[in-house]
This record gives sequence, C-alpha cells and structure tokens, in this order.
Amino acid sequence: MEVMDTQKVRLGIMGCGAIAHAMSYAANHTPYVELYAVASRSYEKAVAFNTSYDAKKVYGSYEELVLDKKVDLIYIATPHGLHHEHIKLCLDHDKHVLCEKAFTLNADLARPLFKLAKEKKLFLMEAMWTRFIPSTHMIKDVLSLCVLGDIKHVTIDFGVKMPYDPSSRLWNPYLGGGALLDIGIYPLTMMQVLFGKPNSMKSHVEFALNGVDKKEKITLTYDTFEATIRISFEDDLEPNALTIEGSQDTLVSERFWMSQKVLLKEANEVIQMPFEMNGYEYELYESALMILNHQLEHPLMTHDMTLEILEWMDVLRKTWKFEYPHE
Repeated sequence: MEVMDTQKVRLGIMGCGAIAHAMSYAANHTPYVELYAVASRSYEKAVAFNTSYDAKKVYGSYEELVLDKKVDLIYIATPHGLHHEHIKLCLDHDKHVLCEKAFTLNADLARPLFKLAKEKKLFLMEAMWTRFIPSTHMIKDVLSLCVLGDIKHVTIDFGVKMPYDPSSRLWNPYLGGGALLDIGIYPLTMMQVLFGKPNSMKSHVEFALNGVDKKEKITLTYDTFEATIRISFEDDLEPNALTIEGSQDTLVSERFWMSQKVLLKEANEVIQMPFEMNGYEYELYESALMILNHQLEHPLMTHDMTLEILEWMDVLRKTWKFEYPHE
C-alpha cells in the first residue's frame, strides 16, 4: 500500500505503565507515526512518563485524551479488566484503537466492540506484537516449505516467576489477573498462527490463594500431532521456547513471543531476525498503514482471530470453573 511520506497518524497513549514505555519508544522511531499525546489517571505520572518521549500533549485523564480532536489512534495500555470500557470510550469518540492483549476478558465482551468499530468505520485491532515480528514470519515460511518434514510434536513453554501480590494487575481478578490472559495468550496465539484451530483441548490448572490461575498445562490435539503448552507465574521456564519436532529437523525459537533468531537443530543453522527497534514498531507501523489506507482490519490480526483466541480461553476457563468478578 502506498501512502505519502508526509502523512502521519497521531498516536495517543492511554495508560503509562511498562508496556506503554515500549510502545512510546517505538512510536518515536516508526514511519507514518507521530507520538502526539500521553495520558494517565494522574497528571503528575503522565508528565513524568513524557520526559522520555516528548509528546506534544500530556493529559491527567483518559477523557481528556479522547476529547482531543487531533488524536487519530489510541493505544490502550491499561489492565485487561479495563480494556472493554476503554475501547468503548475511544470508539464513542471516533478514535481508531490499538488495544494491548488480552483484548477483553472474554469473547462476548469483544463482539459488540468490533461491531461498533465497523459501524463507525474505525480501525480496531488487538496489539499482539508477536504476529508481526520477523521471526514469526520466518517460522511460517519454514513450515510452508516443509523443511521440518512431518510434524511430530510441538512444545511451548512460557513461565516467569512472579511474586504473589493480590493487589498487582497480574494477580488481581478485578483487573483480569492470572497467567492465562497475561502470558498464556502468547503460546495459544502462536499455535493459531502456525497451525490453526485444534481439534480439541484439554488442560490442568492450579490456582493462587485468591482464585486466579497461576499455572496450567494445556494439550492441543491436531490431525497428526499434539502440542503441549506449559504456562506459569510460579516457575521460571527459561528459555521459554517454542519447539517444533519434525521427521527431518527440529525448530527451536527461544523466548518465542519476542524471538530474534530461529534454530534448525539438525541443519545446525541459526537464522538471525533482529528487530529494527524493540519489536513493537512492526504492529504500530502496520496499524498506521491500515488507517492511512482506510482499512478497518489487518489481515495478520483480524477481528475473527482475536475472537477465536478469546473463545479458546473462554472454553479453558469454563472447564476450570473460573470467572472474573465482573464478567
């Protein structure tokens, strides 16, 4: 798609936590994007945040951000449990939206948001950066070329030891806490990207003292192989790798959700795929192109893709009898 070099999408950041720092840094180095505004519920926090990024506008409320008519796109970097209301707030004020994963707590909350975005002709996308990074494209190419032979088994680990703190967003059920929505979404997304929808899922879960999920093992069954996914807030599962075992070779992608290299073990080949900046530039660049070309969805992260992953997680949580308080 062609756009004029002088065209820019003016970006507003909603929420000034850690992930917002990564996106703001990328925004200052991404073509067709201007970091225009940052907003927090605290004006002082927003001012402190902006010292590193030099956005033109700083706001002490999200309402002020959405009322700024110069803001084209808002990146939502608030906790999962707040995404629904914040997406709705942005759409109601005619803003395009890039919302951090997990998009909403469940699929039922997401469907009317996508419907509203289409009615208002607004771009709305889940910010799943893993879909856009170079290594993910490389892995898809390896599979399409049948370099590995017949797939025998897939293993994905994502475990990061997190101190138990019921007040933090990672553990707080009112903020959408728990391992599945925060990190489990990544291996599920990789399986969807690479292999599509499984025939069946089964799982085992362990809960924290306050009832949110802290650890799970999920088995996805496909026609000719199974995938084993381990997710944990209790264990460090480094190198947190995606491993695809084939009849001819085995592919390993360490820290798969943000990998910058892919290993083919039998071929003894390491394929380097470095980021241009920090990895967030790819989804941001693609979002800007979609908006400048009046496209409402990106083919690598469609509304249906987001809904399908949410539906998988809904099914898993239903088998665990785990609901969030405000679902």
